[in-house]
Amino acid sequence: MDTCIRTPTLPEQFSRDLGELIDELTATGEHLQRLHFGRPNDGLMADWRQTITWLRELSEHGLKLAVLGSFSSGKSTLINTLLGVDCLAVGVQATTATVTRIRLSPDGQNSAQVQYKSARALLAEIQQQVDADRVTLGNASGQAAAALVEAPSLPDIDWSSLDDDAGASAWLRDHYLPALRAYLAATDRLGTDLPAAERPGWQMGRAFLRLVSVLDRALIDQLGGSEPVEPDALTVFVADETRAVCIDEVRLALDSAFLNGDLEILDTQ
Repeated sequence: MDTCIRTPTLPEQFSRDLGELIDELTATGEHLQRLHFGRPNDGLMADWRQTITWLRELSEHGLKLAVLGSFSSGKSTLINTLLGVDCLAVGVQATTATVTRIRLSPDGQNSAQVQYKSARALLAEIQQQVDADRVTLGNASGQAAAALVEAPSLPDIDWSSLDDDAGASAWLRDHYLPALRAYLAATDRLGTDLPAAERPGWQMGRAFLRLVSVLDRALIDQLGGSEPVEPDALTVFVADETRAVCIDEVRLALDSAFLNGDLEILDTQ
């Protein structure tokens, strides 16, 4: 009877090689400890043991593989190719890129879960971008700085009063976003005074602020929550830029020969 020998997947081979490396390092360390002459100093042996401990933790808790690179450099395309399925959006805008976590499906079924930012987290992100926007425009020219003083101000965020996500969502919708829209309308023309080198970064920040300024009630009510999405529809789902600025991360569980239970892939898009 013919015997079928299964070729191990890359993660399985990695786990096997890692186990062999740990065994070899442990045996070598024990040998070095027994030497009477030429024995490494205590500091080196401590580092040796720490390395073995770190490798064991990696073996027990699994490997996180972060795919990093400049925007639109092909990270998602590479992951789609490795996994053998087009599960990640390609060509998304830099202002709406999200983190996607990919693991092996425990039941053999592909699934996706979208986790939305909390209202407090989104508020903090908006405030940080508004502060950066005001600094950039204030340094553009004397005329721009003077016009910025006359621009509508945004309400101060009293974090102590926004102790739950429902309250933060309501305050974001009813108070902060209307003020943000007025601020953007009054200051948009000031960007023409910026040096050419600073304009792309400012425009990217402005794109984010414009997207969040038009969030509707349905999306704001999603903040802090999550919802399942069919994996086949995920690329279209996250391509909605207004929705994408509200997404904290996407969790994908896939039935793929490239994955095993110890490997998690992080796509930063």
